[in-house]
Amino acid sequence: MIVTAPADGAVVSSPFTIEGTTTPGTKVTITITLHDGLQEVQVEQYVTAARRDGRFKYEFHPSRQVPGAQYAITVTASLRTGESQTAA
Repeated sequence: MIVTAPADGAVVSSPFTIEGTTTPGTKVTITITLHDGLQEVQVEQYVTAARRDGRFKYEFHPSRQVPGAQYAITVTASLRTGESQTAA
């Protein structure tokens, strides 16, 4: 699995898109955690399947803007073999 956007450490504006590639049909779980300097809060978890070409894509729209906050994105691909691949 490869996450192609956003790049690691990228500065993004809202909304932003998470996309990548994996084995076609693979279950992909995208988890987004907000870090605001005081706490870490999971703000989104989205589950989809990679398309026939192996691509997956999700556009994240935060429910509120937190100045100076950072998002951590974890993407997990659950393969049909039972194995998992994770990118953070």
